Amino acid sequence: MLHNVTPGVWNLYLTLPRLKRRLWPDIRPPLGFPPAPQDDMPSTFERVAEIIAATCGVPAKDIAPESNLVDDLGLDSLDLADLAFELDRAFGINLPIERWTEEIGKGAASSEAYLVVSSLCAHIDRLVAAKPT
Repeated sequence: MLHNVTPGVWNLYLTLPRLKRRLWPDIRPPLGFPPAPQDDMPSTFERVAEIIAATCGVPAKDIAPESNLVDDLGLDSLDLADLAFELDRAFGINLPIERWTEEIGKGAASSEAYLVVSSLCAHIDRLVAAKPT
């Protein structure tokens, strides 16, 4: 039996280790969300964590899905720009950094909506899924 879940639950589900995802194989993403990664491919979180560690010098052990890029990992604006460039290149997408910065500045969105690693991964997954094939 397949179960549709809310976007928030789906984002959390994507950050779970593969073993836990195997325990609930019948969960489906909400409409417009990408499917869960296959076991033979690294998850978005794993790839993003590797890129953060390599680009910004943050130890991989310190990077968790709930980590805030600025508050917890200590990234500054130059680190964020470098990270955005590397993520764009790695995933073949274009992160809308200017729009995100504007939304945070105007109070239309909280920094957690874009600067928490699990939220960033969910945005990346959506952008990758929306790429023309």
